[in-house]
Amino acid sequence: MGALRRLVRATAVESSTSIEGFRVTPQDASPRYKQDILTERMAKVLISMPDELLARIDREAQRRRSSRSAFLQHAAQSELGWPDPRALDAALRRGRAALAGARAFESSELIRSGRDARDARDRRR
Repeated sequence: MGALRRLVRATAVESSTSIEGFRVTPQDASPRYKQDILTERMAKVLISMPDELLARIDREAQRRRSSRSAFLQHAAQSELGWPDPRALDAALRRGRAALAGARAFESSELIRSGRDARDARDRRR
């Protein structure tokens, strides 16, 4: 990991950090999420919209103490149905907890037993 990423990651872990409207705190974000949000490269786009719409966007972004870019990113993600990274982290934690008691297995054995059972059924037909 480069020096800049280490610095960004350390800063995000030690204190609350806000980058382009994404509020990242040690309590609510995994290290991977913080690293991705804080160091992700983003494309710049030029779009056209009515002045009144832009004014409304700016007012709402300011009310949320966010940037225009962050507000538009969030709006696009919501419209496209992208899940919140924190919701994904929570789903992963639930999945890991559900599988915590599962025993180790060899996938090839499972595939072989399923194939053998299917072949036995086919021969009985």
